Amino acid sequence: MKIRVVKTASQASAVQVVRYRKGKRIIVQHIGSAHSDAELENLMVVAQEWINDYSKQLSVFPDKSHNKLLLLNHCTFIGVLRRYFYEQINLIQDRLGFDKLPPLLKEIK
Repeated sequence: MKIRVVKTASQASAVQVVRYRKGKRIIVQHIGSAHSDAELENLMVVAQEWINDYSKQLSVFPDKSHNKLLLLNHCTFIGVLRRYFYEQINLIQDRLGFDKLPPLLKEIK
């Protein structure tokens, strides 16, 4: 499989993963369209990662694996879980003897 970049009608650069069979090009996956060099570079990394995941073929250069990258522009922040923090603070307060205080003074929310 190879990465192919083609110009679209809107002059964007479409990134595709293609393979060839009996002289015909088959589009395996359309990764996306880029309107800038930075977007194109990100899509190329995503395309290479997709090929690595899809083909399961080992790389000749395994130390340059892109599969361990986290592209933040493709992520969504959904929040933070604070329960572990509160449990740990409560344990510390109990060890310091704050467990004898009224609950209103002990809680740190």
